[in-house]
Amino acid sequence: MSIVAHPSRRAERPPIRNRSIVRRAPKKNSSHKENGGANGTGTVFKITPTGTLTTLYSFCSQTNCTDGASPAAGLVQATDGDFCGTTVGDGANGAGGTIFKITPSGTLTTLYSFCSQSGCTDGSIAGAGLVQATDGDFYGTTFSLNLNYCTVFKITPSGTLTTLYSFCSQPNCTDGALPSGRLVQDTNGDFYGTAGGSGGYNYGNVFRLSTARPQESHVFAIV
Repeated sequence: MSIVAHPSRRAERPPIRNRSIVRRAPKKNSSHKENGGANGTGTVFKITPTGTLTTLYSFCSQTNCTDGASPAAGLVQATDGDFCGTTVGDGANGAGGTIFKITPSGTLTTLYSFCSQSGCTDGSIAGAGLVQATDGDFYGTTFSLNLNYCTVFKITPSGTLTTLYSFCSQPNCTDGALPSGRLVQDTNGDFYGTAGGSGGYNYGNVFRLSTARPQESHVFAIV
């Protein structure tokens, strides 16, 4: 069976490139639907290989949509068997989206609401999805047309978020902006990703982020 999530018409959001179904061993798959659902703002669902679909959760089920809206990227199954994902709309701060986890039976917990910090320095709109790294934490990026809100972050399974890098930190944004793809972890622990805007020639770049050398403060390099 499969679990999936569906996004909404709310909120500014990046191009959706990472929709996917996560296959849960041995027989169930989980995913998301960006629109629709009981509240018109997306769902998480599971579906059997024979086509029986069950809606596990409809977003905006909480007052003022503090649980988020518009899940725009595929889910990732954590090592504990739960699924983690992101929404690009609403949340506890009215906009910016959320990071959530959901059990295979449909119990959803909001781990973090973006724009929790003054000026949204923690980022806004995590539209590319998450990756669980070898350290057990989850890593991702935020994408916003306000370039000051574009970041690389990590979040612990319990919901503690750390901003690792803020794009456009270099003159003329030569470090890029608008990261829109899921990160990939190298065997040496570094992360690779792409930024869709700015950069040396204003067409984006490929970047590497190291968290293994804290004395160098999360080294960021353009590949």
